[in-house]
Amino acid sequence: LQIEQQVIQEGLQHQTIFAGSRSDVPRLMLGAMDIFVMPSLCEGLPLVGIETQAAGLPAILSEAITTEICIVESLINQLSLSQSAAIWAEEILRSCNKSSIDQIEALKTVQHSPFNIPVGISKLTKIYGEY
Repeated sequence: LQIEQQVIQEGLQHQTIFAGSRSDVPRLMLGAMDIFVMPSLCEGLPLVGIETQAAGLPAILSEAITTEICIVESLINQLSLSQSAAIWAEEILRSCNKSSIDQIEALKTVQHSPFNIPVGISKLTKIYGEY
């Protein structure tokens, strides 16, 4: 709500869409972009990185982002923020032109990862069952 109020205060309400909770994020991502780039200085575990992989999109992430995010490794490339903008641009162009995995296979990989709730529950159950 606070962000929506700030958008209105800045006069950006006609250029901004608050889509709410969506179940079709991979479809929206594929329709909106060819690659996902996140040159972040500091992140925990960005869920958007997992959604990006589930959509089968290549991603260029800064090395500041935890390597736990690399589920579909053929889609992820991490670069140092100390690299030049030219190197980032070259990698973006190179990654846009490679087709390493299709969306169905990428989604299956994410679904079998620890970031899938049933998989996580199963792993936790096994851990607790050992004690």
